[in-house]
Amino acid sequence: MKRLLLTGFEPFLEHPINPTAEIVEQLTGKELHQFHIIGETLSVDFSKQALK
Repeated sequence: MKRLLLTGFEPFLEHPINPTAEIVEQLTGKELHQFHIIGETLSVDFSKQALK
């Protein structure tokens, strides 16, 4: 089965949620149209975006 990396971002500024993070949370681990979805929520703080 193919894998699909789905990314979203954490909330920022005065917003309590970010819809992209909600979508990632809902779809991570699911299978959709022959794809296994792997989700990752990213920080909006550039200093936290260290290379892994």
